[in-house]
Amino acid sequence: SSCRKGWSLGHSGTGAASIITFQVSLTSTDTTGYGVPSFARLVLSPGLQRGAWNHLVALYDGTNLTMYHNGVKLLEKPACENPPCGNIIYPAAYHPGGQCIAGRTELRIGSYQNAKVNSNFAHVGSIKSVRILKRSLSPLEVRYLYNLHASQLINATIPTEEYWAKGLGHLGGVTSPNNDFSNVAEDVPVTLLGRFLVASAYRCVFERLGVSAASSPGVVNCSESDAGAAAVVCPAGRADSLTCVTPFWETGFTSTTLFVERRDDGGNWTRLWQRVCLSSDCGFVTYTNRIRSTWWTHGARNLLNPALEGARTTYRFTSDSRLYKYANATSDFSLASTFAGVRTCSNASCLYAKRTCQSGESLGRNCASDSDCSGGGECGSLARFAVEGAASTTHITHAGRSFLLVANFWDGNSGVTDSSIMELVGAGAALTPVLIQRVATHGARKWALLSVGGRDFLAVANFGVGVSVH
Repeated sequence: SSCRKGWSLGHSGTGAASIITFQVSLTSTDTTGYGVPSFARLVLSPGLQRGAWNHLVALYDGTNLTMYHNGVKLLEKPACENPPCGNIIYPAAYHPGGQCIAGRTELRIGSYQNAKVNSNFAHVGSIKSVRILKRSLSPLEVRYLYNLHASQLINATIPTEEYWAKGLGHLGGVTSPNNDFSNVAEDVPVTLLGRFLVASAYRCVFERLGVSAASSPGVVNCSESDAGAAAVVCPAGRADSLTCVTPFWETGFTSTTLFVERRDDGGNWTRLWQRVCLSSDCGFVTYTNRIRSTWWTHGARNLLNPALEGARTTYRFTSDSRLYKYANATSDFSLASTFAGVRTCSNASCLYAKRTCQSGESLGRNCASDSDCSGGGECGSLARFAVEGAASTTHITHAGRSFLLVANFWDGNSGVTDSSIMELVGAGAALTPVLIQRVATHGARKWALLSVGGRDFLAVANFGVGVSVH
């Protein structure tokens, strides 16, 4: 017997008619211990069409199974003969039986596995988003969810041969884009992986809250130097990497969303889909035909790298905070420090507020120490992120030592960010701020040194949540 617990939502057929099937294993109908699903089948005529987006919602509320297509309720039926029908039965140790194994029965999105006959049925197409909720929805809520993307997707098509992918760099995999922050005033190359047409023009666009900035058209190349691997990922007329140079971002320290746009035949720029390719249409090579490792594979067996994803990609524009020294002889100021600054990452693969290898064979990968960076690479320090979106800097002296108290107001996206305590070490031209401690703050505005009852305290004024004392 097989595992028939939990729930599933699937579809079959295109063209004239399609069947959408929703099945749920419920306590009221299970008499075998293996799960006895309740079924709801919705027939769409005409059926699902190739190249068209569809919004499906399947609900169980304890009494009925309900199905919506594109925001409209098309089916509702009792989930059992004598409602209420109880809870959904999931694979767990308290309800054994069949091939259900607690903690090892997978949640699958994009494929249906029938373990009883050892077969797998994959979704052919693209999936924009999936929501799994702990409660049922009202008709108004379903309509709201449909309308979130309907206006953008109803006439949208996905080019079969062009896309870009986000790579998290996990498990020894690639990082795409190769860095996720740069200084607002610097021209920094950003390289993305995917599939691009050599004859087409692409650019990177950075956007936040209606403000956007676009790069000049980027350069496409093949990331593989090995001829055999290049033939797989970059066949004639195609490339697998796009390099853009960041534009000037006028609004300062900000976290933006990164997009890629393609120029069409009419000279208009349209958004290119960010996704993970899983079909031959977009260049995917099946495991049985895969003879070489590529950037989208992992390990000695060349399996698909799980660190690839289609989630929103964040790119931060940072700005310098600077320390100047005054020269009595000339009565002027000169730059003493940028607080280690994030500019050190401009020419290396790096991730914001994370330690990454700055050199060597593991360039750009997450690290905890230099030993994690093969080929003698250096693991970057988090001290580079000590000053970010600072609202103020306060100088104090204590016990013969000199400190700067940095109140970080936000990290480009949120006010929930650490502020920094730095000690000024050395003298004259060698004066250097060194990070001593980071302190959790919320939209910090200003530090102050207090002496009460013979004891010394540091107080920081936070935006909207009061003062914290340390």
